[in-house]
Amino acid sequence: MTVAQAETAVMSWLKCDHVRLLSPSAATIERFFSLLSEAGTGGNLSTDAMIAALASEYGGCVYSNDRDFGRFPSLVWRNPLE
Repeated sequence: MTVAQAETAVMSWLKCDHVRLLSPSAATIERFFSLLSEAGTGGNLSTDAMIAALASEYGGCVYSNDRDFGRFPSLVWRNPLE
């Protein structure tokens, strides 16, 4: 996918009524570090931990086939391929 194609796709998602951008709060950052501590690592897991922290704070569910999300037991996570 080119940058232009990616931009077109993302901009189309943002026009949907059920899509919104989530802003991290101080609680999100605390949850982020808590999740990394529970997992016992950071590095490549950091992006997943931030997504998990935001989902938890906003009461959402993460849909991903990335099994690393399973490392966060308190996260509501579904693998759409299963």
